[in-house]
Amino acid sequence: MEIIKVTFDSVVEGLVWNGVEVETTICIDPKSRYGGWYELFDKVTEGEWLHLEGVLEIDFDNEQPKLTGYDGCFELPDYVFDKLETLNIDVNEVRI
Repeated sequence: MEIIKVTFDSVVEGLVWNGVEVETTICIDPKSRYGGWYELFDKVTEGEWLHLEGVLEIDFDNEQPKLTGYDGCFELPDYVFDKLETLNIDVNEVRI
């Protein structure tokens, strides 16, 4: 699997998290220590009010990559899990 980096804007994609318009970046990198990372921030203050970032722990040993954990925030927004699924990452083990 090659490195995948996706940035998406909640306004363009119709996504709002907890009533806040956010910009989100997800990077999947099989050669990195954990397998990927994410970052999201509010659009109005460009991250001064809301900013989350952390690692995505992805297991690439199986036929389909699998999210086994994450760090950096208590709970990932559902739309991040949704986006990972569109990238063919199995999130069922971690998604609440």
